[in-house]
Order: sequence, then structure tokens, then C-alpha cells
Amino acid sequence: MFSALKVDGKRLYELARKGKIVERKPRKVYIYSISILYIKGNRILFDVDCSKGTYIRTLCSDIGDALGCGGHMSFLLRKKTGIFEIEGSYTLEQIAEAAMNDKICDLIIPTEEAFKNYSTFYLNTKNEKGFKNGNYIDLDYYASYRNTNCNKIPDQVYDHNQCEIYNTGTILKVFDSNKRFIGLGEVIHKDGKYSIKPKRLFI
Repeated sequence: MFSALKVDGKRLYELARKGKIVERKPRKVYIYSISILYIKGNRILFDVDCSKGTYIRTLCSDIGDALGCGGHMSFLLRKKTGIFEIEGSYTLEQIAEAAMNDKICDLIIPTEEAFKNYSTFYLNTKNEKGFKNGNYIDLDYYASYRNTNCNKIPDQVYDHNQCEIYNTGTILKVFDSNKRFIGLGEVIHKDGKYSIKPKRLFI
């Protein structure tokens, strides 16, 4: 019950604080691994590798129910999310010190780093304004070769100029003609044409 999910427009934790319990629909999540780090009395510290959408508080409760003794979470430390790991984080004290020494920019990670595993697409001056305004970018303008008969990848387009193969549904990080990151685009195939649809702009 104590989560930010909404039911009928109300967050579950708001209802829980009022003593109300409502039915929640099951959500599919994946637990890739659970490793017990130590056991002391009735306390267990364990490490979990899981998919997004997993509520560790609920996992603790479910494990306690399965053991027949009940259980709850008393401590949580997120060690990794996506490509970011705790080893690359900074304490509030380190951030405050950097700000005082006018070095805060040294700690700031460029937005595009969050999408470092995505393929890159560079716009030119002809169509970057259209993309920024939400217009689709015609990949036929860029591509000199298209292969739609591949058994393994039925819908793909090869951009000879940028040396990439883009599958339909591929999410790209998009840069303008000055190589500045401006957002994400999705490769779509509609009406016999391949295009990049603006998905999220960061400008």
C-alpha cells in the first residue's frame, strides 16, 4: 500500500496513511538474483538484482509471508539504476564543497550520458528545426540502402552516411548539426517509409 502508484487518482501511500486498503492489480516484475550478505538474529541483509517497477518493501513482506513469520524492510540502498552505479555518485558534502570552489560543473553528467548505450543520429541544418518542432524526419533522405527482406530483422534501414543499421522501433539519441544533444527519436515504418519520430526533447 505504501507506494506512489495511483488508484482512482489517489496515491496508495495517501490511502494507507488514512488506514484504507484497496485492491491492487498484480504487476509483472523480474527478480534476477537475491544474495544473502549476512544474517543476525531476526535481521537479514540481502542484495537484489531486479527489474524496474519492483518494490523491495513488498518483496520483504512477501518473503516474510512465505516463511510464515512476517517481514518488513528497515533499510534500503539503491546501488545501481541503468548505467549509473553508486561508485560514481557524490555525497551532499562533496557537492557542497564543489559548489563553494566553483567546480560544480565538474560533477554534472551530460544528459546524453544517460543514453550512452543508444545509437546516435545526427541531424543536418535542413531538418533539425522540424525535429525540434515535433516533425518526423524522413530517413529516405539519409539512407542510400534499405533492406526489408532480411529474415532475422524484417524491418530495418541502413544509413550509409552514418554507418548504422536502425531496426524499426529503435530509440536513437539525436544531435543537431552542431553535435548538441537535443532528444530521443524512434525509428518507425509507416506507409512504406522509414522515419524518425520525436519521442522526447531535451531543449
